Amino acid sequence: MWSWANVERLERLRRADTFLCGSSYLDVIETHPDWLEGTFVKKAKYLRNTYE
Repeated sequence: MWSWANVERLERLRRADTFLCGSSYLDVIETHPDWLEGTFVKKAKYLRNTYE
């Protein structure tokens, strides 16, 4: 599934004058679980499983 964010990221990757750093909640969920609310994590996991 392609969203506007994915399209924007690909466009920025092609530009030499742009630094791009990508991350998601998956990058911090194990090391800093206190940064994310439990409800958010449940919804994110549900959506990830639904749209994969």
